[in-house]
Amino acid sequence: MYIIVDDDNSIMRIERISLFGHKVEMLACFYNETDALKILYEVETELEVKGHRVENTGDGFFIEPN
Repeated sequence: MYIIVDDDNSIMRIERISLFGHKVEMLACFYNETDALKILYEVETELEVKGHRVENTGDGFFIEPN
């Protein structure tokens, strides 16, 4: 799992994501590094947010059916 963190190692929160018709806030956690880097690039260039980096937690995450 890859996360976007700031200089204090706090995980970035991405706000106003549309999910099932509701605007939600989610932690910046990604399955692969490419996705994390793409989002970090967009945040840095479009929102001018600086001081963040992508970290590999070494843990994967899986969704298992009920």
